Order: sequence, then C-alpha cells, then structure tokens
Amino acid sequence: MPLLKRSVFLFVLFLWGTTLNAQRAFPAQNSALYVITDKTIYTPGEVIWFSGYFLPQEGLADSLNPNVMAVALIRQDTTGYTINQNYFMRKHFCPGSLTLPAALQPGNYELVAALNLLDSSGRPRFSFRKRISVKTVEQPPFLLTFRIEDSLAATNTIQIAMQALKSEGVLIDPRNAAISYHRPGEKPKTQKLDLTGRARLVIPTDGADTTLPVLYTTTTVNGQSRSFTVWLPVQRSFTNKELLPAKKDIPRDKSATITLPNPLCGDTLEATITTSHPQKLLLASQNLYSATAERSAPVLIPASKKIALPLKDLTRGIHTLLLLNEHGIVLDQKQFFAHYSDRHQLSVQTGRNQFGTREKITLTISLKNLQGKPARALLTVTCVNTNRLEKNDRLLFPAYYYTQLLDEPYKTEAIYTNSRLLSQMLQQPVNTDHRPFSTDGLYRPQMATSIVFARNGKQIKKKLAVYIRSDTTGRFTATDNSGRFYPSAADLTVPEGSPFFVKAGNITKRGKVTFDIPYAVAITNPMQRSMTYLEQPELPLFHKDPANQTSSKQILNDPYEVKMMQMVTVQSKFFSLTADDTRRNNCGDYVCLNNILNCPAHLDDVNNTLPVKGKYYLTRAGGNNIIYQGCTENTPARINTPRSFTGMNENRLQNKEVPHYLSTLYWAPLLQVSGKITLEFYSSDLPGRYKIIAEGLAENGDILREEKEITIDDKQP
Repeated sequence: MPLLKRSVFLFVLFLWGTTLNAQRAFPAQNSALYVITDKTIYTPGEVIWFSGYFLPQEGLADSLNPNVMAVALIRQDTTGYTINQNYFMRKHFCPGSLTLPAALQPGNYELVAALNLLDSSGRPRFSFRKRISVKTVEQPPFLLTFRIEDSLAATNTIQIAMQALKSEGVLIDPRNAAISYHRPGEKPKTQKLDLTGRARLVIPTDGADTTLPVLYTTTTVNGQSRSFTVWLPVQRSFTNKELLPAKKDIPRDKSATITLPNPLCGDTLEATITTSHPQKLLLASQNLYSATAERSAPVLIPASKKIALPLKDLTRGIHTLLLLNEHGIVLDQKQFFAHYSDRHQLSVQTGRNQFGTREKITLTISLKNLQGKPARALLTVTCVNTNRLEKNDRLLFPAYYYTQLLDEPYKTEAIYTNSRLLSQMLQQPVNTDHRPFSTDGLYRPQMATSIVFARNGKQIKKKLAVYIRSDTTGRFTATDNSGRFYPSAADLTVPEGSPFFVKAGNITKRGKVTFDIPYAVAITNPMQRSMTYLEQPELPLFHKDPANQTSSKQILNDPYEVKMMQMVTVQSKFFSLTADDTRRNNCGDYVCLNNILNCPAHLDDVNNTLPVKGKYYLTRAGGNNIIYQGCTENTPARINTPRSFTGMNENRLQNKEVPHYLSTLYWAPLLQVSGKITLEFYSSDLPGRYKIIAEGLAENGDILREEKEITIDDKQP
C-alpha cells in the first residue's frame, strides 16, 4: 500500500451529488521536504547526522523521482555556503552525515537542503531550512557587548554602545584597543576604545543594503582580534518575491458564504452554507500539498443549509473547503483540519528513567493505529544530550508538515500544540501565495562529464575506459566515441569523508585497459548552479533580546555545561585524497618503488610516492622513460552516503582506561517498525539529561513524533 494516499473527498449527502470530478484548482504549498537532525547545537569538528524525508502528495514518474539531496550550511550573517555536499536519496528517503570543519567559526547557521528536481529556470522545486547553532568552549581573551540605543528623535542613524571586557569581567588595557566596523559592501571605519573599553558607533541607514541588515565588527586589543556580527533594527528587504509575506485570498463575490463552527474536526465536518439569493452552488476540497481539487455536482440552494461532510477518505491534515457557483467562481473558502484528534499512538519506553554511565539502555518503540492494532512506520530515532537541543522555537516534524502554511516555520510548534490558536489561524483568510504541485517543466539534471589530456587540457574525442574508485571498491565503465559518459547518482556514491577518485585509460585492441597516458576526468556537480538560488539566509533570527547582543552567546558560560562540552568535543576529520592517505595525486597518478608511473602491480602500495612534474619515469618494467607533464586537477562530483554511526561500541566499552564522552548516544536514520521493536545501546561517560526522540512516517501517511527523557548519572552503581 502506498505511504501517502491521494485525498479523495466524497460528499455523501442526501442533498449533494456523489459524483466528483478532479480538476486543477488553487495553488498549494510546494515544500514536502523535511530533514531531521540528531541535535541543533554543535561544536566545530562534529558530525551532523541527518535524515531527509520527501513526502509528495502527488505521484511522480520514475524519471522525476529525486535521487540526490544537496545539503549545505550557511551563516545567517553572510551569503554563500560554508559547506555544500550531495547525498544519495532512495525511495524518497535520504540518510546522511555532514562533518563540520574543525576551524568552523561559532555562530548561527542555516542547514539548507534541496532535491534535484528543478523547474524550468533551474531552481530547486523542493527545499528545506532549519537553524543550527555552532558554539565553542574556548574562552576568548575578551568579551564584546553591543547595545542598540533607543532614539527619541527620528534620525537616519542607528546608535550602538559597545564595550570590550576581559573574560573575567575586568577592564581591558585601552592603549592598543580599537574597533573596525562596516555594513555589507561598505568601506570599514575604525574607532578607538576609551579607557573603559567603550565606544559609541553611529551607523547611517540611508542607502545601505538591507538584504543583510548586519554590521560586521572586528575588535582588536593588544594584538588579539575578535569578530562579531551585530544585527541591526532595519527592515530586511528581499529580492526574492517568494520570501515576502504570503498573500491572503479574499473572494470579491460574497453572494454565498460557508461557516464552520469548528475547523478542528474528526471524521465529519459540519458547515452552514448561506446564500443571498437562490442559486446553484457546488463544493470542492483541496489538500494542503495538492494542486488537484475534488468537486461535487451543482445543487440549488434557496437560502441556507446545514450540512455534514464525511471525511473518511481524507488524509489527516489541513484542507481547504471551497464554495463555487455553477460558473466555477469561488464565492468563499475556509480551511479545516481533518482528523485532528485521530492519530496513531507512538510509544517510547525504557523501563526506568535513570541509568549509570556505560550502562545498557533497552528501548522499546511501539505503534498502534486508531483501532489499537499494531501499525507500521518508518522512523528516525536518536538519543541526545538535552544541552545540545534548542529549548525554544523548535521545529517538530508533525507541526511543520501540517501547519507550515499558517505561519513561519519556527512558529508552527506553538500553533500545532495549541488547539485554540490553531482554530483561530484556520479562520484567517486562506493563504494562496504558493505554487501548485505540478510536474510541468520539472526535470532531473543529468551528470555532465568531460575528459581532457592532463598535460594540456585538450578535449578527448574517443572511446575510453573509466575507473571509478569509491572508498575500498572500484568499478569500470566506458565513454562514448566523444569521450563522454553518463554515470547515475548510484555510480558516484561513497561514504561521506571516504576517498573517491575517477581515472580514465585507453582501451587496447585486445580489450585491455592501460593508464599510461594521464587524463583528467571532470564530473560536474548537478546541484551546483541550482543551489545558488538558495545561498541567501532566509530564516528569522533567534534573539531573546535583539537590543542587547553579546559574544558570550557563542560560548558556554555555565561551568557545568562548559565542562560537559569540553568533554564532548571530538574532532572528526575527513579522509582526504592526499599522499598520506592513498599515495596518489588528484589524477590518481602514483610512482612505485621501481620508478614506474602507475604501476599496476603496486596499486595502493604503502611505499608509493607522488609523481613530480618534469621528472622521468618508466611506463612499465623495462619500458621507455617519459617526462611527467603534471596533472590537470580532477574534479569528480561525489554523491555521499552516511558514514557509520558507532556510539558506544564494544571497543569503547572494553577500554575502560580511556573515557568516552558522547552527546549523541544513539542514531538510527531509517528504522522500520512493525507494531513493536526493541533496541539496545549504551550510555557513555558523559552524565546529564538525555532525550530519546522518535519521529517519522506511518504507513497511512500520518506524521509521528514522540519523545522521552532519561538521566545518565555518573554516581550510579
């Protein structure tokens, strides 16, 4: 049975006809992509474990099923990506791991994800964003505070009072202290700090770029510098019209109206239709994520009529009920939440709530449908330290999926969990500023390739063999007569962080492959151009007090929390294709102990060295000398799969002399649950409170989430 059943709205009424005609109707929200991460607060060098869910309401042809999800990280005070990687998506699900650079600057980031389904302009049709915080435990030489002052007079300036203090709270030495500051695209200005480490900055607002309403600052004290970005109280402007406030559609013709006494309903929707004069009317319903509407036959309404609409065949979530005249003109429309209280029962149990360090934790997850019978689902399960989760303004999978059209993403939790607020939001004018789901113009970009001579960059126009090496496995393919080949996304998959290279060779008359001529292979990133549409931050900032901003928010000041984070910070480094790792250059060339270039008998030998441009090497044993002409850089695009999550494995448990401090104890990106499943994992040496979170997709399309909190105590026996 398909995971998501297309909504069918059957009006079984004595008054309304039962024949419905599916027709294109009004636009619906375009985003059916959601990405779960193991936590929301990270430190440089850690791994972001994630799982992407693509939930299209309409069916897609095989040629349009996405197989690549691009995942990028962008600082909210800049444009341009810090990291940008591609991941393999299969059957609408994409597990992955993204390793943060050890030198990543602390700050507020956005995790951006997009699928390789593009519209006619090359823009990703489905994308997703969430806030990620990167913090550090390193204590800086001084702290910075910025206070945006209120002005009684209307001026064209913003006045900011700033101060630099030592981390211990004492005054700095002001003799060599200054601050440099500038708006985006402007020339920096420099101002000295006074005896107390203070300065007053006057920032003109006229003519400034408000795409990013920020002030970049660098404060220097005795040769030590600290950078900090101040967010200014300037109305942010968007060049992208899709980021503007959504339009609300209010029909002009009000000769007939619909009244819903309660938009939060179960399996029946009660409504009253009122018309100013007798006329033929019809109803249509539309799902939140669908562009198709189901219509009833026209029926004459003399004045007013109460109706009860059965919702048995509607999926759970927000739908729009439209009232139209016989000419198809919309007279009124109202939103309602079908099956609001009808949801699957997801249970997460651990037997007890407190555990010791390095102790086995047995987790039981069970799922029942509305009839109390075992149900099936695909879930993402994690157990993470609560210090690594934002406590306010969270993104929750069900809230985001069901109510994102009603307000901005980080307000959906408050709306979804408050029935009174949700009811009020549904009674507002319907949001129609969203493109309909349509496959018209959609396409999946193909991997483009080219092969050139590494010595001079000249294009190859003949059939070659291509060797693709990913991690520890390799495979051969062949080009066409023009030197091009078209790999699938699956052909380029490799565990994130593992070695990957592509090498081309000649095919002899006997069908053998030789690598005696250095070629450079280029495989373009299919998402490189399309991701440029999304490289501007869009999410609202999380500021408890925007008038007072401080660099202390980028570090952890609580002594207990700092101690924990210092223990937790584990530097994860990439495997890189260097001489230390594979003894090959970026073209895959190497020299064996016998001075043979690319000797097939010593492939990946630990004694291999890198060839040097201009030096003589043998082509084979007893062969001729050649002068190595160097290497034109290979640029093979790679499609990542997740690296393996280990947690507290057997090796770590047995080694009791070395402490292991893990903030994420368990991570299962795609877990199949059929009624009930039992999992086991171990706590680490890090004490504290942890949350076990299970969220995902039930077989009937219901979005699930359940969490449980446990405590790890290092004093437990």
